[in-house]
Amino acid sequence: MAVTLWYHQIPDQTIVWYGYDGVPISIGSKLGLTVDRGLVLSDPQGKELWNSQLNNVAYGFMNDTSNFVLVRSDSFYLWESFKHATDTMLPTQIMESGGAINSRLSETNFSQGRFQFRLLLDGNLVLNTRDMATNFPYAAYYISDMYDPSNSSNSGYRVIFDDTGFMYILRRNNQRFYIKRQSMLFPTIEYFHRATLNFDGVFTQYYHPKTFDSDSVIIVGQIANARQGIPYLIRTIRMEAASQISHKAV
Repeated sequence: MAVTLWYHQIPDQTIVWYGYDGVPISIGSKLGLTVDRGLVLSDPQGKELWNSQLNNVAYGFMNDTSNFVLVRSDSFYLWESFKHATDTMLPTQIMESGGAINSRLSETNFSQGRFQFRLLLDGNLVLNTRDMATNFPYAAYYISDMYDPSNSSNSGYRVIFDDTGFMYILRRNNQRFYIKRQSMLFPTIEYFHRATLNFDGVFTQYYHPKTFDSDSVIIVGQIANARQGIPYLIRTIRMEAASQISHKAV
């Protein structure tokens, strides 16, 4: 089981973020928010299992893009889920140079798996496997070729999943390299989008209609081993310090 964020108002409540560090979680556990520890996970008997080790937390909220944020009383963001991505990116999310997401170990095991999607410091976006014991990254099976040793302004420094559903590498000269073909038949005003590094190592962008008469989830584009070019959590949630919500057990 894991603490998760997921698509709420579609038939398949797809998980888009999870917190898992190997601590067993029972059904009926609760996730609370305190001033001196931030998020606190407790078992059904009230025993603390885990906390986020953050101080001076005033409140937390979920915005319309699915970014869950913990905030100080002076409105400073102490922590946000978009900056601690797991295996999925959502529209408006940005990966900075040196950032990474990791696959799950399996469909139902939320331990970190073998595969990584990383934006290297040299500007290249790569997919690679890793050593499970040491986290050492092995040779990439996909490379974007966004490193230009002769002119650093041509190198990438951000991966952006924009609010229209396009995903691209932003070069330092502000030019864009689109990860998938530059066409959008499924606008975000009508479809929910996500991009996930699946447990089999394939990075895939999906969409789902915002009309809930369909269970279909469609693949927009994939990266596996060659260059190729859901909803937002609908309800805004604000957690005041000392409040509690039940977690989704998976």
